[in-house]
Amino acid sequence: MTRLQGAAIEARTGLLIGLVVFLTCMTLSSDAAPVPTKPSEVVKRRVLVLPGHDYRLDPANLFMDGDPPTSGDEGGALSDVAAATLRKEVEISVALRDGLSERGDGGDRFDGPDLAVRGLLHLGQERYRDIRIPEAISALEQGIASARKAWLDILAPDVLSDLYLYQGLSYLELNQVALSHAAFKNMLTASPRRKFRKGWFPPATEAALKAAAEDFIRTSPWENLLGGVDRMESFLKYAKATAVVTAYLSGGPGEAGQVQVRIAEMSRQPGSHLVQVARADTSWVSPEAAVDVVSRTVSNWLSCTVLPSREAVDRPHARFFLDTAGAYSVYLKVPTRRIFSNAGFGIGLSWQIKDGLDVFGRVNLLNAFEDPYGDLFRQFWTVRTTAGVGYSVRGYWGRVFLHTGIVLDYLSGFESTTNPNCKFWPDDPARCPASNVRRPRYLFGATVALGVNVTIFGPIFFTFQIGMGAFFVSNESDTPVNFPLSLDLGLGYAFF
Repeated sequence: MTRLQGAAIEARTGLLIGLVVFLTCMTLSSDAAPVPTKPSEVVKRRVLVLPGHDYRLDPANLFMDGDPPTSGDEGGALSDVAAATLRKEVEISVALRDGLSERGDGGDRFDGPDLAVRGLLHLGQERYRDIRIPEAISALEQGIASARKAWLDILAPDVLSDLYLYQGLSYLELNQVALSHAAFKNMLTASPRRKFRKGWFPPATEAALKAAAEDFIRTSPWENLLGGVDRMESFLKYAKATAVVTAYLSGGPGEAGQVQVRIAEMSRQPGSHLVQVARADTSWVSPEAAVDVVSRTVSNWLSCTVLPSREAVDRPHARFFLDTAGAYSVYLKVPTRRIFSNAGFGIGLSWQIKDGLDVFGRVNLLNAFEDPYGDLFRQFWTVRTTAGVGYSVRGYWGRVFLHTGIVLDYLSGFESTTNPNCKFWPDDPARCPASNVRRPRYLFGATVALGVNVTIFGPIFFTFQIGMGAFFVSNESDTPVNFPLSLDLGLGYAFF
């Protein structure tokens, strides 16, 4: 019964211990569980994706029987692919045309400027129908200027396209063919897939529109669709973005065309400007192949560009420097015939008050060694304390410093003499005078030291310094030693 009772007690004890351990582990696991990071807490880089267009125009198909189709633009699908690829990177925030109203200022996209432009368009159309052509041109040109200022060539291209169309029609009424030609080309830039109902315009107008389309294919600068680098930089600021991605299709009649991708970002150099950093020019094969080209180009750029987590962060300079070092010192003025060595160790602390200015303190413990002629009867200890202010130049590699301040040496009792009798009969007062016995000393003076700290890894640094001092005050009438020269070599730790 005793063994069974013991076994039962052990079983209950083991079960209780196991339960306690299990509950403890569950508690620790619950406490240590990482808090999920909210998406809003991730620092993101904003990238603008411009609407894509299909510029593969065929002037022969500019006019159609019946109402023009409202089919989509294949170039728009390429922009969707670029945006989808960018969204896979958690540190990227995608800015699209439809979302630019959400700029954080509470404004809507169709606010005052947009309404004013539409009003000018309506006025120009009315003046054109009333054959008041000069007034129509004036209203339309004001509308175009306001539309470009409000970025409606991106935000509402259909409005700008209508403005240019009626501008071209108005100039054509005045027989100003060159100005009409330019207006029609600008119309196609805003909406390249635009088509018209055959017979809606007089033959001369259809011929002018077709001539503009043919010229548009041959001469349009696809790379600067916003009218130049300066305007694109301004639009990036408006969209609060630092990079822009555009994808489009180009090509003339009878050609398969090309898939073209351009990525530009603001230079990180002073006086930054927009710089093209990635591009792709591939012949059109199929929609699937075009999607692959856009996805690969954007992915390659993402792998190389600077994301928030890859930003070069300025590392803060250290505030405190603690070091321990081996110390060596000699006195240039000694009571012996030859200089003797002092060796030991030291510890120092420096506090960087401001950039270039610090205060420091140091304590060295040194032991004297016998000189070559044996004039130093016995070894003695030196406790050297220095403190003061320093001037430094710092960098990520370390720092160079010049320390100036005061020095206080405590010397334990020691004996030295150049009398040969004291070397043979040191205990005979008659032959070895007591005046040769040096009592403990306190020596006070000034010091200056030049040193360098070189970073080895992280906060660990290598330190070296050389210093010189001079004693002006002593607790005795004479100063047996003076002008200490010291060397310190060791390792330290920097506190940031």
